[in-house]
Amino acid sequence: MQRPQARRYRCLLAAQAAEDLVTGMGVPWRRSADEFARILRKHGQELAAVTDVAAAWRAFREFLHVEIEGLVPEPDADVDGFIVQWGRNSWHGGRRCVSFTRQLAVPSGGGDPQPDYWQVDLTLVFDDAAGLAVLESGHESDTRFFFRPIGPQRDDAVAEAGRYPQLHAALTARPAHSHLSFDRVC
Repeated sequence: MQRPQARRYRCLLAAQAAEDLVTGMGVPWRRSADEFARILRKHGQELAAVTDVAAAWRAFREFLHVEIEGLVPEPDADVDGFIVQWGRNSWHGGRRCVSFTRQLAVPSGGGDPQPDYWQVDLTLVFDDAAGLAVLESGHESDTRFFFRPIGPQRDDAVAEAGRYPQLHAALTARPAHSHLSFDRVC
C-alpha cells in the first residue's frame, strides 16, 4: 500500500509535467531525475525494479529529447549530453551493469566561472549470464559522451549509441535490480 505522501508527490509531478508540456516549457534541471522517473513509469518500469531493458532504453531516448531549463547558456560547451556505460564494477558487488546517463552543466552556485556537472543515471545491474559476457569483452566500456543539440543531431547520436553490441546484449537481459540517481559529479 502506498503512503499518501508518495501518492500525492507522484500526482504533483505528473500534474506539473503535464502543465510544462502544455505551456511548452522545459523541465527545471533540479527536477530532471523526477522527469526521467515519470517517463520510466510511463513505459511500465519502476526505478528500483526495471524488468525490461528495452523499455528503459526507449524511456531514456525519450528523456534525451526533454528540454531542460537552467543550464549554462554557452551553446558550444558540453552543456547537455549523454553516455551509455557497461562493465563489471566493485560498487555493484562485482556484477555486470549498464548505465544510461544524461549529464547537465549548470551555473556554479558560488560565482565560479566553471559550471557544476550533474548526472541523471539509471543503472541496471545483472546477475551473471552467458549472454552478457560481451559487457566485459573488448576495450570499450562506454559509447563516449555525445553533446549534440536536441533534434536531428541528437537522434543521430542516439542511433550511433544504439549500434554497440554491448547495448544490444543488455536489451534482451533481465536486470537483478536497478536504481536512478541524480548526483553532482564535479
